[in-house]
Amino acid sequence: MPWEVITDMSGSEPRDLSCEEVLLSLQAYLDGETGAGDARQMVGHLDLCPDCDHERQIYADIKRALISCRASIDPEVKAALLAYGQRLARGEI
Repeated sequence: MPWEVITDMSGSEPRDLSCEEVLLSLQAYLDGETGAGDARQMVGHLDLCPDCDHERQIYADIKRALISCRASIDPEVKAALLAYGQRLARGEI
């Protein structure tokens, strides 16, 4: 799902992102699937939040490791990992 700019109630100004919003959109950001404005909001939060930046580093390390092995990933395994990450980001785990 593409990530959308989060605006205040009036819909005119971007607002600070919560940790939950950042974690739910982190993979899209790392995959370059966010627009420039969304990426700026994400970077602004990551610059100020060591916890979210740590998660960013973990995701980035995993992505680099997967790219370096160049192995095919079973689509079911990939979907299960994605679902786990989303549940984790929502605090369900």
